[in-house]
Amino acid sequence: MILHLCDDEKFTDYIIEIFETVNYGKNIYFINGDVDKIKYVKTSHIKLIITNSKNEEYNKYLFQIENYSAIIAHNLIHPYKTDVINFAHKKKHIHWMCWGADLYNILPLRNKIYLPHTKAYFTTSIRKKIQELIEYRFFFFYERYYQKKYNTLPFISSLKKVNSVSTVIPHEYLTIKKFVSKKIKYYPFKYGYIEKFVTNKKSLCSGDNFLLGNSAHPSSNQIDIILKLKNIDLQDNKVICPLSYGNEEYKNKIIEFGNNCLGSRFEPITDFIDLKNYNNLLSQCGNVIMNHQRQQAMGNIIISLWMGARVFLSKNNPIYKFLKANGIIVYNIDTVNSYQCLPNYCELANNNRPILEKIYNKELVIEETNNLVKNITGQPSQL
Repeated sequence: MILHLCDDEKFTDYIIEIFETVNYGKNIYFINGDVDKIKYVKTSHIKLIITNSKNEEYNKYLFQIENYSAIIAHNLIHPYKTDVINFAHKKKHIHWMCWGADLYNILPLRNKIYLPHTKAYFTTSIRKKIQELIEYRFFFFYERYYQKKYNTLPFISSLKKVNSVSTVIPHEYLTIKKFVSKKIKYYPFKYGYIEKFVTNKKSLCSGDNFLLGNSAHPSSNQIDIILKLKNIDLQDNKVICPLSYGNEEYKNKIIEFGNNCLGSRFEPITDFIDLKNYNNLLSQCGNVIMNHQRQQAMGNIIISLWMGARVFLSKNNPIYKFLKANGIIVYNIDTVNSYQCLPNYCELANNNRPILEKIYNKELVIEETNNLVKNITGQPSQL
């Protein structure tokens, strides 16, 4: 039996589907939360447990932890998962599904995800600027201070117990080996296949609007790119900015900043949109700008590439390097001002779709998940 540590996230239904396909009836899916407040998870699986860590039921499952053959933590950023992992016996196999935010919670990496104008939003006072300078120059010593102040010690301890990992893109494994441990084994896993990402496989982009970022989180570096777009001829195209989840204060800041710089062309999306309607929205965005310096928004990027959009990424983003290495046409964010001179949607889709199909086809995803289960449990395949 595998214990999955999950959250009320849009990927959790998929997690249940794919693991029941390869390991039917041998999974427990745990969400720390209140049943009446669940927003994204729709599946009513018999082994889906939703309870608050403050309840007695939570302790019941915690004390049964030695009955599981392995524990899979889907994103390690949430404290309850690190608590469970630290509670488990050291011989228990811990598998980390690294989403990105958890990896970049490590201080040396955390310094690299914000661009200058976005970073300035956080460091407006002299005190904060001095703190930022100390953190950058003396991160080894500052890490000890940060761990104590923000209670990240349980997170660091849980990383030391991880036996294996899956990352959104293979390139991130090199980062984990460098900053976490060289002993962690790697097993491929994907949070979806083409049919899960794309609701209409024949759909092509039909509009030149710009999609900016994927959430109300500073890692999207929207401020820096809005300043760039301010000096570009956008014609009548909208700059559509998804802000339906993330930091509320930052969301309001981006809305104010976007309206001031771009006026009526700036269109924030503040409400959650289901996949079908979101795909319809993306079909109107032939230009997609993801200004992240780390891996993020992979689902948005796959959908946009499938529909033939011109996708602009930072050259520092490992996704950019991964896609380029696989022959997918993707653009450096510095070239966004020449968007009108780039290939049309049909030409881009014809190049990118076969490659995406090869990487994210359902048969491969099932095979990789099956191999993952075999490796972390030591049990024979059910397929």
